[in-house]
Amino acid sequence: MASIEPIDRRNALAFKAARLRALQDTPTAFGSTYAAESRWTDQDWLHRADRWNGDRSVAFLALDSKLPCGIVGSFLDREEPSHAGLVSMWVAPSHRRSGVGRALVCAVVDWARTKDARVIHLTVTCNNDTAITFYRSLGFSFTGATEPYPNDAELFEQEMRRAIYLDFDPSQPARREAGCFSGRGGTPGPGGRAGGGSARHGLRRRR
Repeated sequence: MASIEPIDRRNALAFKAARLRALQDTPTAFGSTYAAESRWTDQDWLHRADRWNGDRSVAFLALDSKLPCGIVGSFLDREEPSHAGLVSMWVAPSHRRSGVGRALVCAVVDWARTKDARVIHLTVTCNNDTAITFYRSLGFSFTGATEPYPNDAELFEQEMRRAIYLDFDPSQPARREAGCFSGRGGTPGPGGRAGGGSARHGLRRRR
């Protein structure tokens, strides 16, 4: 099983390798491009790792025998700090359906809980059926908010969200598969856009 660790200067170049591979593997899953990020220097990647390690943001790297096989990032919404965004999610083809994706999401959930976040939100490109199925299996649902995908006029992004303080109910498949979502506390009410005010100002997240 892969290990999950925060991204920092010590593993910034492994993060670089994973991110560039992700941009080549599933280019429409990201707002950025391989052409743009492949020009960055190693120092640029070190700075990027530093930026992820702030009070309001974090990123995680999945490693299997020291080889990167997945990445994810998260940040607290500036206008709605009880909402955390999930971004830059990718799992290597060789490690899909092995639990790595769920472990990465759970790492984000655990971090968000330390920040008193109550909701996780994300955007997914409309043609990414595999990711949509995965997020639904973890209990995410569409909010109805959409935005054009910046690199292809034929595509658009859809917002999904789910509460992270739900009473654990093993009879419900989504919760049974994602035990990291269980916990004490109330459940945010239904309706509205994930991300609070930020959704009204556009869904674009750091990707």
